[in-house]
Amino acid sequence: FVNIYSVLNLFSSSIYISYDLGNNMELSNQLVNNNVAVYGTLRAGCGNHHILEGLTFKRDVIQGFKMYDLGGFPYVVHTGDHDDSIAVEVYEVPDYDTARRLDGLEGYHHTQGFTGFYNRIKVRTALGTEGYLYVFPQHEGEDEIESGDWVYHTNQRGWL
Repeated sequence: FVNIYSVLNLFSSSIYISYDLGNNMELSNQLVNNNVAVYGTLRAGCGNHHILEGLTFKRDVIQGFKMYDLGGFPYVVHTGDHDDSIAVEVYEVPDYDTARRLDGLEGYHHTQGFTGFYNRIKVRTALGTEGYLYVFPQHEGEDEIESGDWVYHTNQRGWL
């Protein structure tokens, strides 16, 4: 049984998605005490940063990805081209509650062939940090964010 509710608030660039799936606890536990690289509304100063508020982070870059604009939030896809890069903040996920909230926000789960909104993959940053990154499976035709930096992009448009 999949039960998905979502509310999108484009004005604050916030998304909340909750779901009830049997294996979500195991999936979210994979994040605990591991790093997650965030590039959009979870970054400091953005609408969903409250999930990571108070945690320390490192700014970094991940090569081989392009960023696209969905309006109120971005997504990234893997290109494999080292000339493509995205700006990220890397956080260590301290506990299950934070992991669950991250997976819920990103709509991440794997069950009965349904992968949810984003997929979560392991990556290595330019500074050598390993962690997880939420990605789209493929580009859907939206405008590319050429800077690869969501905060810069939204500041240029006067959104933040």
